[in-house]
Amino acid sequence: MKMLTLKNNDLAATFLPELGMNLVSYKKGDYEAIDQNTHGEFEERFAGLGPLIGPHFHHQRDDWIATGFDESLFPHIAHIKAKGDKDPFSHGIGRYIPWNYLATDTSIKAHIKGSDAFKGVPLSTFEGTNFKMTFSADLTEKDLQISMSVESDRLSLSGLHYYYALTDKKGMITSKVKDIYNDMGIFKPMKEEWCEKDLNHLKFNLENASDYGFLPLSDHAGKVLLETGGHQLTVSYQSPSEQVSWQLYSPKGATFVCIEPMSARNPRGLEVTSSSFSAQIQIVK
Repeated sequence: MKMLTLKNNDLAATFLPELGMNLVSYKKGDYEAIDQNTHGEFEERFAGLGPLIGPHFHHQRDDWIATGFDESLFPHIAHIKAKGDKDPFSHGIGRYIPWNYLATDTSIKAHIKGSDAFKGVPLSTFEGTNFKMTFSADLTEKDLQISMSVESDRLSLSGLHYYYALTDKKGMITSKVKDIYNDMGIFKPMKEEWCEKDLNHLKFNLENASDYGFLPLSDHAGKVLLETGGHQLTVSYQSPSEQVSWQLYSPKGATFVCIEPMSARNPRGLEVTSSSFSAQIQIVK
């Protein structure tokens, strides 16, 4: 299994390009930002640690789910079907297959496309449509900078689904956002109990469960702050269009929180076939 570790100053980021370009570790000195408790989820079904999103979000609609291929090519499919899930590639084929890449000591440039083959089968067979995705990572002296893009024959998006570690299962999320939130694809008025000052200042206590989407207050760009156990991490994100948002996911009692920037305003109600975004992830202290 090929591992790529980027290093710069006291930062180190380790990716698995042959296993979905998963970010398995992001460290500043001795501090590990990625929740290593989720390694089992990664081995079981390519979730956990630092997976990607794309070309689709979560589960595809039933009539878009690809069928007719040899499911034994992906051992995780038997497990998820036993749980009753229909989509064999939750969050898109991008996290399940090897990526084509070039790397230096501090950067990675990578891409996949529908005509690329996995074990002799085109990736479009698994995703159900033709597509192209690009990914780049640059480790600077202060942060990890990532850019992603997607083009597809049908509605699509790209994103990050990194599992950030919580100390003692506790943490606080702070961000300036619009006064609405996305609840399973439906936008609703912001809840006052999630905010401070006003409805544009989100302050979400991670002792509560979350699986909600938020829009940046400023056009096309925003920043999310995670505070946990005396440590701080920021995720800044931006897009050339209004097709950008972030998902906050953390089950009650979890050891992690996912802060998921994506190239879609509503990942459960996609609107475009081509989009892009960039993000900067900084371990502040």
